[in-house]
Amino acid sequence: MDNKVTIRSWKDMEEFWDTSIWTYIKRKDWENVRSKLSGVVYRLKQKPKSMMWWVRHRTTDRYNIVDTGLPFGYYDADYLMLHACFNLLKEYVEIECAWMQLMVTDDREMKPWWMTLKGFRKRHGRELGLKHLASWDDAKSSPESELWDQATIDSQKEKYHAIRDLYLWWMDVYPNRERTAEYEIMLKQDQEEEEKLVALMKIRQTLWT
Repeated sequence: MDNKVTIRSWKDMEEFWDTSIWTYIKRKDWENVRSKLSGVVYRLKQKPKSMMWWVRHRTTDRYNIVDTGLPFGYYDADYLMLHACFNLLKEYVEIECAWMQLMVTDDREMKPWWMTLKGFRKRHGRELGLKHLASWDDAKSSPESELWDQATIDSQKEKYHAIRDLYLWWMDVYPNRERTAEYEIMLKQDQEEEEKLVALMKIRQTLWT
């Protein structure tokens, strides 16, 4: 009877890994023993890098936790939602867009080798993030490009303009609005916040690098 495992799907792959190597040895299924051992060697090679990310994702780079940017205290859910969403936008511009600007341009010379990304962000995150968003302003399609036709480039420009406008509203306009208990002004500000949140949700699928 042929006991060799034929891997045709992800389910087969999961069953393959869940099966002990000793099972294949008992079956004298040497082909799958070799496959199992090569997989173990690969995993051992990846282990140091995986351990590094395991530590970072639980300490410095906790992507599962959203930083609202708010000081300690009690806040209602609507206020937390506003700050959580726009702080994610802020981090996208000041970290991801800024990092892209560093990686693909000569601006990377601005970052000393010893400075962490977090420390660098505090000094240059806004500047480089906005510079990256503005880098598309003069972009034009190339006859050699099969992916970036002019319509695609114009769509990307429009999205980057929306990101930039929302970021600047959050950073420069929102903190400097009038703080008042007057009902009409508060109502107008609430409406403005709702409009900005809706606009942010419409471009959320653009916020990746």
